[in-house]
Amino acid sequence: MAIACIKVSSQAVKAMPSLLLFPLLPFAATVLLFAYWLAVAAGLYSAGGIAPHFLADAQLQPMTLAVRAWPGCCVS
Repeated sequence: MAIACIKVSSQAVKAMPSLLLFPLLPFAATVLLFAYWLAVAAGLYSAGGIAPHFLADAQLQPMTLAVRAWPGCCVS
């Protein structure tokens, strides 16, 4: 029975050789997605924190958000 299964599977691979390459495509797509995720995460991490920033000389102006670095991270 096992020999028959191996014979049939070898015939299937002979008829469709792309069966051997198919697992590589999802793996490559997963690696690329993970690399993109790491790049976006690194960019967000390096952007710093979000702090409220009020416009000077205007009491009724809407509040805007400004990005500022974490305290002590960018000492020059």
